[in-house]
Amino acid sequence: MKVQLTEGSPVLSVKAVQVTVLLGKKVLIQSQSSQEIDWPGEYEVSGVTVRSFAVKNNLAFLLALDGVRIFFPPQNSLESAEEELKKIGNIEVVYVAGDSSSWSAKDWKKFLEEVDCPLVLFGEGGEKTKAIQKEMSISDIEGNSEITISYNSLPSDKTKYVSLVS
Repeated sequence: MKVQLTEGSPVLSVKAVQVTVLLGKKVLIQSQSSQEIDWPGEYEVSGVTVRSFAVKNNLAFLLALDGVRIFFPPQNSLESAEEELKKIGNIEVVYVAGDSSSWSAKDWKKFLEEVDCPLVLFGEGGEKTKAIQKEMSISDIEGNSEITISYNSLPSDKTKYVSLVS
């Protein structure tokens, strides 16, 4: 699966399927047909599993495609997301949109330490995102315009941090 930013939104591509996540709002899946998911629930579209749940007038998304589960936290609140994550289990990738979220750097640090996933993708590079990285003492961040992710390529010994740049 390839992940990149398009017009500020994360876009995931695998084979003939393209998934665009409009953070906190909806997921657009385009293949032979198009599907828009903007309501809580669990959906299966073109080989992509989407679990969305409401968090204070915002949506969080867990996407599973190509054997990898990627979590897109809600932009406005952490409290319900933590409960949902306990039900979900292991997550391979977390997407961090620090600048557009209302979470503090300390909230992000606590959340990412609890999730303890192999890969963290930073989708924004502003001051708030830099504060998150500083709070977590992250110094080894790769900067890429896109990243290819597969279950077998995920690090097993420590978390890898990648900053997506458009």
